[in-house]
Amino acid sequence: MAIGAPTLKIGGVTDGTPFDLGGAKKLSVMSVCVGITGCKARPLKLGIYCFAAMEWVCNVGYEMFPWVSGAAATEPQNVMHFIVTVLIVALSLAALILIIVGAKGKDLTALRIWAIICLAAMLIGPMGTALLPKTVFGLFERFGTFSAVVFNAVLGISLMKGTLYFPATGEEK
Repeated sequence: MAIGAPTLKIGGVTDGTPFDLGGAKKLSVMSVCVGITGCKARPLKLGIYCFAAMEWVCNVGYEMFPWVSGAAATEPQNVMHFIVTVLIVALSLAALILIIVGAKGKDLTALRIWAIICLAAMLIGPMGTALLPKTVFGLFERFGTFSAVVFNAVLGISLMKGTLYFPATGEEK
């Protein structure tokens, strides 16, 4: 959340409120990492690990370097915020592409479709902000943000259903 952002003033949204799902997201994705330890599909496994890394970089990076809205973009804290954002975007794209490739032919069609949908949403966001008026900038910016949240939920649900559980013995589904 940006320092001085209007969202902080709406209903007192700060860390520790029901809107802060950082801990739950990390727990969910780390559980998925444990569940796929025996998976032999290397791209799928690497994609999920990249997604977990993205969640950690997102949570820790934005906590350490929130955007300072009254300062210049060259302010060191804002520069670090940009770097964190670039890392998150790179890890998100890599994760979804690897999951799409790794889930092919592994009886994980639903996961693959969700990954394609979330990847498309992540790509629609920047295109919408570039092509449409600035008045709707926030709307399209949320496509990328919410696609990561949705995909995290998809991973958690897939693990709970047993479709992403690969025993550490190396048994392949």
